[in-house]
Amino acid sequence: MLVHLIRTKGVSDELYFGCYEFLNQFVGPYSFELSDKPREITIKDEIRIVKPDDPRYDIKEKIRYSQYMPPAESKIQERKSWRDLFRINNKYRKSTDDFDSQRNVLSDDNQYHSSFESDEALVAEDRLDYIRTEAPYIVILLTEHANHENWFVGYDPNLKGNYFIHTDGWDHFTSGDPRYPVCYHIASTLLKHAMFDNPEEMGNYMHYQSKGCMMDFCQNKSEVMLKLRTADVCPECQNLIRAKKITHMQLRYTFDVMEDIRRQLLFKDRYDLLRQATPMLVKGRSQKIVLPEMGMLQIGLSPTERAVYLLFLNHPEGIRLAEMGEYKGELRGILNKVSPSDSRETIEGQLENLCEYNSNSLSEKMSRIKRKFDEKLGAAMSEHYYIKGPNGGLKKIDLDRNYLQYEDN
Repeated sequence: MLVHLIRTKGVSDELYFGCYEFLNQFVGPYSFELSDKPREITIKDEIRIVKPDDPRYDIKEKIRYSQYMPPAESKIQERKSWRDLFRINNKYRKSTDDFDSQRNVLSDDNQYHSSFESDEALVAEDRLDYIRTEAPYIVILLTEHANHENWFVGYDPNLKGNYFIHTDGWDHFTSGDPRYPVCYHIASTLLKHAMFDNPEEMGNYMHYQSKGCMMDFCQNKSEVMLKLRTADVCPECQNLIRAKKITHMQLRYTFDVMEDIRRQLLFKDRYDLLRQATPMLVKGRSQKIVLPEMGMLQIGLSPTERAVYLLFLNHPEGIRLAEMGEYKGELRGILNKVSPSDSRETIEGQLENLCEYNSNSLSEKMSRIKRKFDEKLGAAMSEHYYIKGPNGGLKKIDLDRNYLQYEDN
């Protein structure tokens, strides 16, 4: 089944594309498509928006989600009504070729019946209402906006196949990667899509007292970590799944995603017992830094940071910063590879800054690399990966190079 993942403008590239990478690891019946493509930041971009003392240094330019959201809606509001959010799904559908075959716009306001009528009404001329039916593909909106019901997941009562998932605030429940709870809810929503005809039917089977099952309602939102950490389905819900005759591929996909999320959450908790690095992948033309066993976790290094990091990866014996000039040609080749669209003049300018004696630019890049690994992995685990060494001595990455892999695509 085709699943479109779309987003509102406040959902970061890191989360949006990170969820896509995570979900695509697993074999299943779903084909995921994104509404927009990653925009590679070049060295020229980095120079323009990034200054050493600028607090925006680590903030990527976000893609404005304006092609499907009217300007009036693009302002961040405290809470959105469900119908405001599903209107974004429907405007996205309207942009696809087969939208008209699934649309049935209602002219009479009184014909709209929903269990969510407490939501504010839409302006009449901007409405897109639907007779309850099932769309030929699924659209899941990832949104930073809180919603009136304060739910993690919303289900369109009028069009089966429209969903939204709230992506913000996960730091209140877990210190881990926010991709994990978001991907859990995507996977469980896809299974529930197969199990239930409408939100009312699903509501009849929700557990309003949490038991660590996929069907826990989690009215107390902090209880969500229980079902993430158990990655389980209770015996009653297992019987329901059998009665619904859900396919093996659908079940296997959902359980594989849930189990991997559980493993990732527990892995970081238990790292102090293991103290072992996981493999690193240098991926694609732009040489992205990815940890495959941590759910294809990408370390979001800027092009110049990535070039510095790759240079040190190439030299397990270490490099003295005062001798960086000796590596100028190699670093130039890496800079050209990670940001091929930059001009020769731009690359040479960065190269001079990095290779000058006792370069402040180089020290800043190394400090930012360390901080990004610390943020993603925690201080204990990140020690395997960042560049370190004594002042005036050899700086190197401790990672055993047997853990290092390269992939061209």
